[in-house]
Amino acid sequence: MKYVLDDLLRIRLLREERAERELLMRRQELNNAIRFLREREEDLARYRLWRPLEEEKLFKEVQNKLVKREDVENLRIKIGLLREREIAKEGEVQEAKRKLQEAENLFNKAKNSYREALQGRQKIEEHRKVWLLEAKKQEEEKSDKELEEFSSTIKVEF
Repeated sequence: MKYVLDDLLRIRLLREERAERELLMRRQELNNAIRFLREREEDLARYRLWRPLEEEKLFKEVQNKLVKREDVENLRIKIGLLREREIAKEGEVQEAKRKLQEAENLFNKAKNSYREALQGRQKIEEHRKVWLLEAKKQEEEKSDKELEEFSSTIKVEF
């Protein structure tokens, strides 16, 4: 006996599979965003250690020397560029955090969609089990009635 909601069950299975693929893709994107943020933070940390040393090195090159005004201006520009680069790296960290938050939101949406698709399929499968039990019970009752009718006709004939 064909289950009356087989087509709906098939659709629910397809939705669940699609939601599962989406969830796996979003999980990978989330892992990539976490890794990218860590890389940006480590890069910033290394730069923050290196920059003061580089500035000190630049100062030592002109320290206790007679230098032109142009050289002092160039030193200021170099130090300014080093500090601007640090600010840019901080911006990269902030952008990576924003992308991580976005990836987390998309992952959570995909997780909820998968959960809903899974529950939808499970409801149909539970209904199918109940329906099959009921159909089996009705089939047995029908067989029992037929058997009783057959038995009663045999008795009448004797």
